[in-house]
Amino acid sequence: MPRLCGALLGVVGMRVIPDYPATDIITAIAVGIVSGLAATGINQIIKQASKTE
Repeated sequence: MPRLCGALLGVVGMRVIPDYPATDIITAIAVGIVSGLAATGINQIIKQASKTE
């Protein structure tokens, strides 16, 4: 699910944000997917760190 949301938001970001780091649809989708996966990873790191305390 984060990959799909990231891909869609990547395309929207390319159209809306003037300084977005992508200039074509494929790159925008890739940037969005990577951003979604990174956000999920950070969330899981925080969750796992709070379980060990």
